[in-house]
Amino acid sequence: MSTSPSHEGRATRHASWLELFFDLVFVAAVAALATQLHADHSVRGLAVFAGLFIPVWWGWMGYTWYATGFDSDDPVFRLGLLGGMLAIAALSAGLAGAASGDSETFVIAYACLFYILSALYGRTWLQAPEARSLSARFAIGNAFGATLWLLSLTLAETVRPLVWSAAMLLLIATFVFAPWRSLSRPYDGEHVAERYGLSRSSFLASRSSSPSPASRSARA
Repeated sequence: MSTSPSHEGRATRHASWLELFFDLVFVAAVAALATQLHADHSVRGLAVFAGLFIPVWWGWMGYTWYATGFDSDDPVFRLGLLGGMLAIAALSAGLAGAASGDSETFVIAYACLFYILSALYGRTWLQAPEARSLSARFAIGNAFGATLWLLSLTLAETVRPLVWSAAMLLLIATFVFAPWRSLSRPYDGEHVAERYGLSRSSFLASRSSSPSPASRSARA
């Protein structure tokens, strides 16, 4: 049986196992980016890292804030998060290509990531009247942002980052200018802070446990 993704009456809670698993998938994507940065310390390498990190991080942001406000812990919600994990895993596989001029996999995976999030907000619009204004804004904004990412594939590789930038501005503006005050009660700030802390700790642990380029060269 599905549970309505309502925002009313939500108490402070800790991160679920599914959320922790989602964070680990995200950390793997950031770790892949960090590995690329280790291999290229040039200005271009830093620019590529920043240009790819911001979209990846914003994908995590989108799902974290949705789960904080509307985690119904039912099959539909779980499938949505699992779909988001698969999209992040796919874009992780496409990061190297995106950095070297072959961005199709990365773009398609990123668009899917936000289409899934848009669908989750669409479901919230249907089932949570108290959050209808907010969920409509996110459902539409995320869908338009994802479509811009897909449309970039019709352009030359050198022009695509410009469209990605426009899409990211739209996604970020959707969040910043969302009607948060329309909710009956504020978001659970403690839960959001916990998710930030756990994802950061997971990333630091993954970097400390992975061998450095120098140690890999020494073993080789």
